Amino acid sequence: MTTFQVDASSVEALKFIEFARTLPFVREKKTKRKSTDETIQPMTLEEYHAEIDRSLEDYRAGRVISHEELKNEMNRW
Repeated sequence: MTTFQVDASSVEALKFIEFARTLPFVREKKTKRKSTDETIQPMTLEEYHAEIDRSLEDYRAGRVISHEELKNEMNRW
């Protein structure tokens, strides 16, 4: 794949970009989503213990999968 960048500071460049968008083999690069680091908030000690309690309850209730099952599932992605 060959890529190139066009500086759209001239009228000719803008016209070229408009034309290129109509071609079936030209795809625009999508912008990346914002990092999830911005949405992560620290948890309180109570929230931490509650999360552990929920995880232990899930394990006791059998709501888990083995690492082999997870790897097999990931191979199908």
